Amino acid sequence: MRLKIIIVKNLDSRCKSISDRLTDFTIFCTQQYCPYQVVDSVDQAVFPSDCEYVLFIKSGHLFWDTSIFEKCIAQSSVASGDANWLLIDVRKLEGRSMDSLSPTPFDDTVNGMKYYSYPEDMSTHIEALMNNLKVEVPSKLRPFAQQLNYATDNLSRGYYVINTEAIAEHTPGNYNTYIGVCGGLKSVVLLGRDSFGTDTKVLMFDISPAAVEWQKYLREQWDGNSNSFVECQRTFKERFPDYMPINDSSIQQFMKQNNMDHSDLQDAWNKYKKLDVVFDTLDLFNEAHKGKMIKFSNGNTYFWISNCFIMERIIFQKGSEQAHQIGSDWVKDFKLKSSGNCTFDIGKRLF
Repeated sequence: MRLKIIIVKNLDSRCKSISDRLTDFTIFCTQQYCPYQVVDSVDQAVFPSDCEYVLFIKSGHLFWDTSIFEKCIAQSSVASGDANWLLIDVRKLEGRSMDSLSPTPFDDTVNGMKYYSYPEDMSTHIEALMNNLKVEVPSKLRPFAQQLNYATDNLSRGYYVINTEAIAEHTPGNYNTYIGVCGGLKSVVLLGRDSFGTDTKVLMFDISPAAVEWQKYLREQWDGNSNSFVECQRTFKERFPDYMPINDSSIQQFMKQNNMDHSDLQDAWNKYKKLDVVFDTLDLFNEAHKGKMIKFSNGNTYFWISNCFIMERIIFQKGSEQAHQIGSDWVKDFKLKSSGNCTFDIGKRLF
């Protein structure tokens, strides 16, 4: 194991009402990059024997780019960083206690990628921010708050070029209606399977107008040939320079991850192109928009909902447990109101 992350809870009495949410949010930011452990204090940390580096992160941090971990390792000494973000090279400890180490600071290429909320000093302002992301906060907390709002504002500009989540190898059942978010090529792959007939009704939606435009552009301009996908990406970027591509990794990597070859993708695309597809900009949290989706669902409906309820602002404001509960309640309400028999796809899980 190259790296283990240890997230240290903030147990200061002033932070009691926000501690769990801050811990959940920092876990969320790691994006499951590597194994992690949550501890009440540094003393509780366990160093696996096969671990080269251990990174202690105080809960209440925000960071979006997981390349920060490799950047930390590239600058590592025995101990690097500070009390709130501390990297230990386990191989160089040589029996010394962590208290005896003097950390070498990271440079701005690392420090500029992470933002700390200083919970001990800012607890009341953090709680206010959890209630309202637009609330005015002290200058010490402002960089953290600005990054949160930046992520929320980018909902309208961001679009997934390629999916980050793997696609289940098989799709059980048969469906005559499909509803899915406008993300990458997962819908194309699913709709190319035998579970969906040539008369399947399709609704592709997203809260992001950029994501909807990307899927419409693909359908109009791409031919399904994996070799021409990069050119399609390039021309879309040129046409919409203000939009923000997310995960524009190679289509070859996507196909390898999902055990597909060029002909598999081409066949799925050819079938998808023949289907009747409706595109719409919809927000799951808008009751009128939800009503549109309920009305569209009919017969056996497959609904790819992705991670719509496990998003930055929801995890920060509500915590992981409540975010999952919000999603579960939404799905239950949808199924209750829909005339269709609905199957929901959240990543690789169907229910």
